[in-house]
Amino acid sequence: MAVFPCKMVYTVKRPYPLLVTSLFYNGLSNESNWRDFGFGGFKVNHVLMLDDGWYYPDYLLFDFAKDLFKKLSASPDYGPSLVEKSASIERELQELAARLGAKDYSNSSEKELLEDLHAFTAAFERYAPALGIFWLADLIEEYLRKALSGKFDEKQAEKHLSAITLPLEENYYKREIRAFLKLVAEFKKHGRWNEKLREKVARHHYDYSWLWARYGAAASIDEAGLAKRAEGKAEDDVERELKELENAAASQRLAYEQALAVLDSKDRHLAGVLQDFIFLRTHRTDVFNKTFHLIRNLLLKLAEFKGLSYGELLACTSSEVFGIRPAKDALAARQEAFGFVGCGGLVEVETGAGLAKLQDAYSDKHSSVAQVSGRVACAGKASGVCRLVLSKDDYPRFRKGDILVTPMTTPDMMLLMEKAAAFVTDEGGITCHAAIISRELGKPCVINTKRATSVFKDGDLLEVDATNGVVKKLGS
Repeated sequence: MAVFPCKMVYTVKRPYPLLVTSLFYNGLSNESNWRDFGFGGFKVNHVLMLDDGWYYPDYLLFDFAKDLFKKLSASPDYGPSLVEKSASIERELQELAARLGAKDYSNSSEKELLEDLHAFTAAFERYAPALGIFWLADLIEEYLRKALSGKFDEKQAEKHLSAITLPLEENYYKREIRAFLKLVAEFKKHGRWNEKLREKVARHHYDYSWLWARYGAAASIDEAGLAKRAEGKAEDDVERELKELENAAASQRLAYEQALAVLDSKDRHLAGVLQDFIFLRTHRTDVFNKTFHLIRNLLLKLAEFKGLSYGELLACTSSEVFGIRPAKDALAARQEAFGFVGCGGLVEVETGAGLAKLQDAYSDKHSSVAQVSGRVACAGKASGVCRLVLSKDDYPRFRKGDILVTPMTTPDMMLLMEKAAAFVTDEGGITCHAAIISRELGKPCVINTKRATSVFKDGDLLEVDATNGVVKKLGS
């Protein structure tokens, strides 16, 4: 088992398959990719992925982020330049994935498939540093919190900070909601699916079905399912919902402008940079998921050539896909559970006894704890039944009034979040998805507890005190 020469810090939980995990590490450990973002002489040599949890080195999360914050504070052009470089590299990845996704691979040779996959992985890895450069959003948020606290009481300061940390630009999940409501409104006008509307259903499915196909999974809704979803929604007043979205966006922008007005010019600049980074924090993850989903047909055909199932292909590292694949029993073990160690450019994949050693070294045990503390994202208090949501398999058990306890929330959880009485997450800052949605919905939310999903069990009765950032187990 590799020994890291630096402190490894748990950050987020993302159940990426091994293939994607290895692409992230390849990208982060390649200095030329960081140079493309403007960071010559830097790379991330150390990554650990264990039990779907990602551990990054302290020199990335703290030293690198602090250095970037100094540059942001010193130059009004530095933040926008980072955003533009990220956007340029992202565009190349999105355009390539779209072209590959539109190709017919039914008569392709294995050589052609590998060439296309190589082009995609190079673009995917080149975008990987986007995972690292936006960690400093938390530093900007903390700086602005202190600046506002020096001018206002706690309640007013929090009000302005919430306005600054709610993204004005719509991410994919909000765009999907708006586009879907417009589709339903058109269906209601006609009362049936004509050819033009079916074309719009097909387009909507192409644009957004990947939101329900994260981490390499197949889309959970087809065009017929999308049409049925629209028919069911047609009973609602979607015109009113669209108007409410429009009014909420206008109110949000007004609150943001009022918050900017109380800041000095330097702090207004940082608030503007933070807005970009808040948007990109979710957007970059969406881009990774979307583009990987677009090349699914390429991967399925390649798996066929190699005599593998799709799941077995995803259980390979990128070097194994292009080279010698592991034995079937090794791939089966990896699909059950694996640990990924990237250290000094070398990669180890652990299962069985090796995985157990990693878990003993890094996993935290909390079996006797009945309370956790975290950060307040949206104040309030609620009690209800704990529903652990660790995968899509847990979605059907969720009931109205349950407490959503999860490592992190994602856009495909919106229906659960609308039902939930409160949200509790292991990870996240004030700009994370759970924090943003909780404030939009006005529901109590405690984030960054580090361990809620390991402390509480499904069915526990919980009290969420999101005024003080405490979640207690009341009983089973």
